[in-house]
Amino acid sequence: MKVQNRISPPHKIGFYIAVFCLMTRFLHTASAQEKLESVVLIPPQTQTPEAKRAHCRTAVDCFDAGSYLMTVIDIIEGDIPGYRKARLALHFENLTDETLIFGYQSRSSFMVDNFRDYYSCCRTDTGEDTSAIGIGIDIDDQAGSQFTVKPHSSNNASFDLWRHRPPDQEASHYHFYIMIDELDPAGKTIVKHTPVFFKNLQPSRPGGEQKR
Repeated sequence: MKVQNRISPPHKIGFYIAVFCLMTRFLHTASAQEKLESVVLIPPQTQTPEAKRAHCRTAVDCFDAGSYLMTVIDIIEGDIPGYRKARLALHFENLTDETLIFGYQSRSSFMVDNFRDYYSCCRTDTGEDTSAIGIGIDIDDQAGSQFTVKPHSSNNASFDLWRHRPPDQEASHYHFYIMIDELDPAGKTIVKHTPVFFKNLQPSRPGGEQKR
């Protein structure tokens, strides 16, 4: 009687080894993918107010007003007949657990560029302060329309400033001053005046480029 050889031929042994390696690699890849997905799905931690204040202290375009941070997010330059205009976009971030109400103190904003050219909140042809966009103007301690920022939220406002005639050269930086009022919860009484000052703000340039 012929005895059956139970030893697998060499080519079958190689086949089994290849299958084993492929299965091991598949399981390792699946495990790594699961770990990656678990990392991606973890929501990022919200930056604390203290960390935001620490960053603001070293940033040229940020001002810490105590209960809120105020950041210049853009400066857009332009020429209109007889004037050179710069629009400053400002970001207000509430760091408190209460809703904050703000107003702009009329005729308090101005700007000076590196050529010492003075930009005013008021066009000389009217004398009226029309600089504020999106925020109420407070005149003689009388609160204007409300500009609110909810707890741990943010809101934006803009300001236009003018020079009587365009400078001969583009400004490389600006110094900007403004007075921001905080109002009571009813939005009727001014409870605090905050002078805000930024140095060496750099403007946007055509094409979206901005020096920082």
